[in-house]
Order: sequence, then C-alpha cells, then structure tokens
Amino acid sequence: MKKTYLSLLFFLLILPGCKESAPAKLEIGPHEFAREETGTFSRLGLEDIPLKIPYKQFPYESYLILFGRFDDHFVEIYDKSSGALVTTGVKQGRGPGEIVHSLFADFNPGTGTLTVVDDRGRKILAFDTDELIAGNVRFTKQELPSNWCDQIFQLDESHWLLSNMVSKTALTGPADRFTIDRTDSTRIAVYNRFPVEKDPENQNMVIYQQRRSSLSPDRTKLAIATRMRRFFFETYHIRKKGITPLSMRMIGGSVDLTQGWPEEKRTDAVTSLYAADDFVIASVVNPGSETESKTYNCIAVFDWQGNALKRIRFDGYKSIEAPCLDQDGRTLYAVAETENGYHYLVSAQIDL
Repeated sequence: MKKTYLSLLFFLLILPGCKESAPAKLEIGPHEFAREETGTFSRLGLEDIPLKIPYKQFPYESYLILFGRFDDHFVEIYDKSSGALVTTGVKQGRGPGEIVHSLFADFNPGTGTLTVVDDRGRKILAFDTDELIAGNVRFTKQELPSNWCDQIFQLDESHWLLSNMVSKTALTGPADRFTIDRTDSTRIAVYNRFPVEKDPENQNMVIYQQRRSSLSPDRTKLAIATRMRRFFFETYHIRKKGITPLSMRMIGGSVDLTQGWPEEKRTDAVTSLYAADDFVIASVVNPGSETESKTYNCIAVFDWQGNALKRIRFDGYKSIEAPCLDQDGRTLYAVAETENGYHYLVSAQIDL
C-alpha cells in the first residue's frame, strides 16, 4: 500500500511538467510604436560581403557569426571591431560536416555550440564554434526527429527545444507545435496552442511555415513573429519541463482569418528576428513603402511582454537583415543591403 501511495505521489509531482500551459490572452488592436526614430549605421569594413541571402547573426565574444547563403558555404565569422573575415565554414554538400540546404541556425553562447538544421538532408549538425574559429571542424550529427521539424534550439548539452513546421495530413494529423526533448529523443513537454485556436482551413500552416523565431542567449525566452503585413508577435517562457506563453499580440490589423491571409504571404512584415535577454529586435518593412517595391530598412524593438517600444528607420539602405544585439544590450549589428544589391556588415548604438 505504501509503495502504491509513493508511486501515485511521484506521478502527481511530475504531471505538471508534462501538461500544456494555458494560452496567453491574444491582444488585438492598433499597436503604435511608443517612439519613432531615425538611426545611422557605421560600416564595420570597407568591403562588401559576397552574400546571397542573410538569415541569422549571433554575437560571440569578439566575433560575429553570420549564417546565410554564400557561394559554397553557410557560415562566416567576422571580427567585431574591424569587420575582417576570420574564417568560413559549414560547406554545402553531403560529406562529413556538410549540409545540403538550411534556412535555420541557433547559437548557444553558454556552450559555444552552433546548431544547424539541414532540412533536405534530414539531419542536425551541432558545431563547436571555437573549433570553427580555429579552422577545425568538430561536430555532432543526429537525425531530425520528425518530418515537420525545421527549427531546433539547444537549451543545454542534453536538451533541445524543437519547433515544427505547422502541417496537417490525413495520415499523421497535426504535428506538435513545440516540444522539449532530451537529446536521446525522450519527450519532456509539448505545447500546441496558437493565437487563433479555431482554424478549420488550416491557415496556420500558411501563416507559420515561414515564421521567424529566436531564443534568448540565456535560453529561457522564445520570440516568434510571422512575415505577413499584419503579423503575430508571440513570446514564451522556456523551462526544461514546460513552455509558458508570456504574450500574444496582433500588430497592424484584424485577426479575422477569413480576410485574405494566404494572399498576404508576399507582403512581408518581419524578415529577421533576434531575441536578446532583455529585448527583442526585428527587421520590419518600412510602413511608408509601396507593396511593389517594399523597403525593409526599419528595426523594431519589443519587450518580452509584447509591447512595441520603438521603430528606428535607417535611410540609405534597401533592407536590414540578420540583426543582433551585442552582449552590452545596446550595440546593434546587422547586414544592410544597398539599393544596388551590395551587402555590408554595419553597427549602430541604440538607446533602449
């Protein structure tokens, strides 16, 4: 009897860690930025970067880790102060330490691990960044846990936060939205809520397939934004045993899913997202630009409660991609594209 009682007590103690958290209340309406400003960039180096598409950038000690599409590789590491190229890595291919195709990477400054999802090779490669800087390639390889998983964040050396592409099939049903797994594939927590719960036509698949996501350097907070002109901005508290929503906001329009959401997929609002420990920054479309020739030369700043604190416009550039905040929380780094298509590493001091 005593053994049965202890087993029941143990089950009740671990049960809260496996339950889904209740959703945060979705806030809808005109969310004006508290401040509108104009900023100025300084170029880190005189040379332009031979870059096709910039995806993410991470500060690490005296370096900047740039993840994107180059000619035959995906990673370049630069010196913060001079903008000089230190090394390149993560080749395109099917050999050891190479990836076929990737749109997503995560960096854990605590472990120095760069995690890259190869969505076509169906694998996860985790690189030791210090080894990359030294010119060596040291990595671990693991298969993707599901066909729908396309984003993986390293919480620590034995835990992952997995984000699945929103999809629904007659064979498998909907994929779990977020899960926390051990690296041995043991599932610890699941979160399946969306800002709009009733979705009979599966429009969440359209809205979230090209989402932008970022995990804070301290690995405790997740930010998500969608790319459509009226966009969802969501924040979550991440623990190893659970995922708790902090805020859900609709920025710039109605949440009525019957009003042409799929047709808006080319009117990008958020093109890049970076979660710092205290703030979230995003590259966003200039609200004054025309749909036919959109200009993404604004940086938006949010707090973790979802409040739109400020929008900073940087004139003279067509787009700002891969923004990140340095460890000081004030120095902004980004890749800025000029009107003639050249990319430069840039920095600016922003007052938050």
